[in-house]
Amino acid sequence: MTTCMKRFSRAIVIGASVAGCLSARVLARHFDEVLLLDQDTFSTDPAPRKTVPQEHHVHLLLNRGSAIIEALYPGFKDALLKAGAQEIDLSHGVKSYAGNAWKQRWPTGITAHYCSRTLLEFVLRQQATGVENVKIIDGVRVKGLLHDAGCINGVQVSIEGEARELEAMLVVDASGRSSRTCAWLKQFGYGDVLREEVANQLGYVSRIYRRNPARKPGWQVLLVTPDLPGRRNMGVISPIEGDRFMVTAGGWFGASPLPNEDDFMRFLAELPVADIYHEVIQLEPLGAFHQYKMPCSLRRRYDLMPNWPQGLLVVGDALCSINPIYSQGMSVSALQVEALSRVLPAFLRGDIWAQQVMRAQVEATEISWQQAKANDESLHPQAQRVGLKARLHARWLGVVNTAAYHNRDVAIATLNIANLVADKRTLYSLSVARASLFSAIARALR
Repeated sequence: MTTCMKRFSRAIVIGASVAGCLSARVLARHFDEVLLLDQDTFSTDPAPRKTVPQEHHVHLLLNRGSAIIEALYPGFKDALLKAGAQEIDLSHGVKSYAGNAWKQRWPTGITAHYCSRTLLEFVLRQQATGVENVKIIDGVRVKGLLHDAGCINGVQVSIEGEARELEAMLVVDASGRSSRTCAWLKQFGYGDVLREEVANQLGYVSRIYRRNPARKPGWQVLLVTPDLPGRRNMGVISPIEGDRFMVTAGGWFGASPLPNEDDFMRFLAELPVADIYHEVIQLEPLGAFHQYKMPCSLRRRYDLMPNWPQGLLVVGDALCSINPIYSQGMSVSALQVEALSRVLPAFLRGDIWAQQVMRAQVEATEISWQQAKANDESLHPQAQRVGLKARLHARWLGVVNTAAYHNRDVAIATLNIANLVADKRTLYSLSVARASLFSAIARALR
């Protein structure tokens, strides 16, 4: 199965994204040299990237994703904290209005690292450059793949305007949602790639503000989410490095402000509660508004391709891009790389096909995809009526989520599921069911 693949000691990863840096670490275990190519030009300090559409918006690295990164790059969490990130308890540190009430807050030990994506990727690139056989080359435009007799043998690039060819035994596309692998494969005669799309018409606007460290508002993160599906607007104030807040506001299917002062503040004032508005009106803005729009979640089913060139894999948003409003994007990429790490030795031995590698990545992210799909489809203006089983499940989720406002054990269970460290079947466990029902009865009696 791999007889046509030329033996090189080199692997190439396209894109120094989260998925790219993690993939480079996995490949470094099997190749003498790993080249990590990126179109942006990196500085010695954290600086926004020009080619990342979501660079200027709130990001959250969930527990499962953080654990995978730490396993690949031991010391990553400490480096992130040292660089200015904050580790915040997702219950005790987050003042959250969810739908129609404020959640109670308890210390849970379930934490997340809050910082800008700029800082997170900067620290991750530093970790990658610390691996002896990984080399990051910036300012590189990848123009195409080197294809010969059913094999990908490297990439065509432009470096400082000079066209070059870089050979490799394996090329991994981690270039993100705008990946051109689909077009390249069609050009080589492999046909069209099946695209699974889930419409969400997501849109949001963000801005950075100065945070007064002397002020103690009683929370570290302020979050307001709507009572779905009746309302579709949300907002969050999130701390980032440098004594700053990042404020993001938006939602699904047209619920998004315009990137200007008047409309942004109008949108915040019209959230289910006006707490974010009252906070932001006191803050000093530090930059311009940034807008992001996304028409749909997208999954490219490379694993279903009947024919595939040897020497090529795809990972990260280039494979599966989920609605980022659920804060699972970076963790979904990490899950894909974890699956890649598990099956890569068999692939390199020639025991499995590339499609089987990507099938393992699809399976690793299936739960996240299906959850996001179900949520987005339920919010569609022409949402289809679902079956009895789905309606009963949704009703039970409502009971459990409401109980999580008032019961610490249920709150911990839902946080573990949201952080991809527990299965959603936990919601049907005896302890969660009992606590949720008792909570519902107590509220009814009150």
